[in-house]
Amino acid sequence: MRIEQLQSVLKTKFAILIPLDGRVNITGCQVLFDGQFLLLDQINRRLMNFNTDGVHIKDITFDRIPFDICLFGDQTVVVSILDKNQILLVDIENSLILKSFPVEGSCNGLDSNGETLIVRLQDKGIVIITDID
Repeated sequence: MRIEQLQSVLKTKFAILIPLDGRVNITGCQVLFDGQFLLLDQINRRLMNFNTDGVHIKDITFDRIPFDICLFGDQTVVVSILDKNQILLVDIENSLILKSFPVEGSCNGLDSNGETLIVRLQDKGIVIITDID
């Protein structure tokens, strides 16, 4: 099949809880292996967890401004903190920050294969982290 032949199909719609001030800024998203998905809301400093039907399950809140997210395990993600030059290892199932790492600049890009983490730092370039545990 050629890429031009692919067709998209809307699977589900979902609602994002809007705070009283009406402001939300989604800067990152991630699908978990079980089909749940996560959205990072920068303004409200939260990671929103939705089930496979698009129903909001819970929020994990942060003290600082989250920017990007990537999957690191079945129920573990890495989140970059924009205003603190930091990345966090977060356990989604238990809503826990497992570890925090300082980085040498503002992190605005993450990716991982579950063992190696690639971090894009503003004005610094790409950093590869191989020992996150």
